[in-house]
Amino acid sequence: MGYVIRPGEGEAIELERIISGQVERLRAACMHADEDQAAFIHQARVRCKKIRAALRLALPIVGKRFYRRENERWRDLARGLSPSRDLNARLEGFEQVARDLGQAISPSAIARVRARFRREAGRRTVDIESAVKEFCLELNKPRPDFPEPKRSRQEGVYLEGLSRSYSAARRAMKIAYSQTEREPFHEWRKQVKHHALQVRLLRRVFPEALANRTARVRDLADCLGRVQDTDLVIAGLSGWRNAPAGLAAALEDRRAEMIDQARLLGKELFGVGKGDWMSRLLTQAVTERSA
Repeated sequence: MGYVIRPGEGEAIELERIISGQVERLRAACMHADEDQAAFIHQARVRCKKIRAALRLALPIVGKRFYRRENERWRDLARGLSPSRDLNARLEGFEQVARDLGQAISPSAIARVRARFRREAGRRTVDIESAVKEFCLELNKPRPDFPEPKRSRQEGVYLEGLSRSYSAARRAMKIAYSQTEREPFHEWRKQVKHHALQVRLLRRVFPEALANRTARVRDLADCLGRVQDTDLVIAGLSGWRNAPAGLAAALEDRRAEMIDQARLLGKELFGVGKGDWMSRLLTQAVTERSA
């Protein structure tokens, strides 16, 4: 079935199945992690995010204590891999930026920046092998049993978790556009990705209500990802006296375009208050069931 909740099944059963499935896939990947450590690190971080998204939905039925302990565990596991992932993040971000800029940056300028970022990555000393090994050792420790549900309200449990992620993303959006700093946009992206994963999980529970939202939230996350890529490159060029002429201005223009695009998508997806959005979702869900 994969990363999707089956309608009509118990919430606790489904959420435990989702989380256990991601854990087992991670354990299977650990057996071949040394074959391509960079690919493993990316996959492991994604699966940790998927587990945490499911845990957020499970909060009303597992309780705060279990949720907090497990959420922190998966957060810390992913963080342990972050320094290794960050080694090539700027270089990878630049490759995407270069494709987007097109004619705005010459091939020779691309080659110079790429060489600079490759040297930068090569100078860093992070023991990727040890980080992967530590992750796999921690992963294979015994897992706590999924607790008996503290309460069961069927779709209400899912809606409660979804409303929290909606509210967090909407709040982060407001903060991002009320400040001049760059970091709030990265936080907004995190919250959008949390919400996107929950929408993905629930796409069959509320098929019509969430059908279009699944793709549109992913579009917003991708747009904000491009903002982050651009910021990584801008930071990497800071202090480089011989940086290609016009590159900094082109990057800022690109960032402004992505910010404007994200504003439009954000207004579409998070433009109304949580209460109004949930009312619309519930109305669509009721219409689906009665159709």
